[in-house]
Amino acid sequence: MKSSLFLDIETNRNRELAFFNKSEQEIFRKIFLHQDRIAQLEKIAYLSRNKWSRIEAILSLGYCESPSLSDVFKKSLWDKDEDICYFSMIALAQTKTIDSAKILLDFLKQRPLYHHKIVSLLGQFPQGISAETARLLKDQDPSMRFLGLRILVGLKPQHLVKEVEALTSDTSGDVRSAACECLGDMRDRRSVVALLKCLEDDLWLVRASAVKALEQILGARSIPMIVHLIKDNSWLVIASAKKAIAKHIEDALPYIEKIFHEKDELAKKICVEIIETSGHAVHLCRNLLSENPGQKRRAVSIIDGILKSSPGYGLQVALNDLKSNERRAVLQIMQGINQECSKAMNQTNPVIK
Repeated sequence: MKSSLFLDIETNRNRELAFFNKSEQEIFRKIFLHQDRIAQLEKIAYLSRNKWSRIEAILSLGYCESPSLSDVFKKSLWDKDEDICYFSMIALAQTKTIDSAKILLDFLKQRPLYHHKIVSLLGQFPQGISAETARLLKDQDPSMRFLGLRILVGLKPQHLVKEVEALTSDTSGDVRSAACECLGDMRDRRSVVALLKCLEDDLWLVRASAVKALEQILGARSIPMIVHLIKDNSWLVIASAKKAIAKHIEDALPYIEKIFHEKDELAKKICVEIIETSGHAVHLCRNLLSENPGQKRRAVSIIDGILKSSPGYGLQVALNDLKSNERRAVLQIMQGINQECSKAMNQTNPVIK
């Protein structure tokens, strides 16, 4: 294999983190991980007037993963040519060392144009770089604090829970939201108290992120804490709550049943949507035929709420999933629950008769 490498720039730019697979990287190491070869590549990376020859050399040095190459990358990262900068980031990220992380973090501060790519690259590093990344959390610039949190989402360093938790009270709403997201990915129960406070945040983005984080940490146990947010004044917060509740629909049924007995018509319709999107409507229909008194009572109560708030919505498809004898029996019970609404539902979909 020649030391001159072919680089298809149009194809390779679309790849997220690496331009070659693991077996190809091994070939690079076997060929180039010799001092004379590395010296030759360094010379090309420093001095070649052909841009693409320089990029080939820079990528090759990156795949060698030699920790002594930081000086090469420090220079090429700051090159005036954007392509050389871009591929230098890619090559440097292959080494995944603390030194390379320091270089990329410094570059992140100076060249925010590349922040999305750098965050993506650093998120693939080992947890050992989390101490360096944590310095961004105390930066004066809120955008740097935000980016530090975005990197930590990928690293999930449990020992930094307190530092991340402190940023749920940051002056920047974007930082508070990112802190919630980071805590959710860490899945540490110690952060629940801070996340509960974020449910009352003035910014909808923070509330939505806190809902997601609590569900990630507590699972079904988060339902009592977040169910009230289906009455939020932001549709995006409501959507976040709906998604979390639908994942644990069985545990949410007592709270949904209670809402059906309240006066908030919009909240009732949202509960119907949750039941429909969770696919639980067919189970409710079957529970009408259950010999378990508790199951049947709850099914009757919830289906009564569905029929009153959104006649037939979600139940028509559920009824079609039942066997014909089950369907007839369920329809008879529904007529007993709410004759007028059940009749209207039958008229809108004759297939289920």
